[in-house]
Amino acid sequence: MYDVAAFNFINFAIRDFDFDMFPLQGIGLLRVKGFATFNEVLIYKERLFGPKGIGHKLPTQLKTVLISEKNFNSLMKGRTFAEYFEFYNKNLDKKQDK
Repeated sequence: MYDVAAFNFINFAIRDFDFDMFPLQGIGLLRVKGFATFNEVLIYKERLFGPKGIGHKLPTQLKTVLISEKNFNSLMKGRTFAEYFEFYNKNLDKKQDK
């Protein structure tokens, strides 16, 4: 969490992203929130895994998930990651390629 906090401060000093950690569906989850737009999320991911990012420090089994607050709340109410990943692969991967 310290690495994420430092990364956020260095790369997004004028933004105050919140983050928290908790278990969900048998996995540990680190959630970063407070993005204004989907494009801002893509910039964050690009910097996180870019040459000056901390992506190389993260566990190799980590899966990055871009998810709206609405869809995240659906996960909290009984939907599964498998269902979300199916939706994600059909819909959101295409947006990132643009």
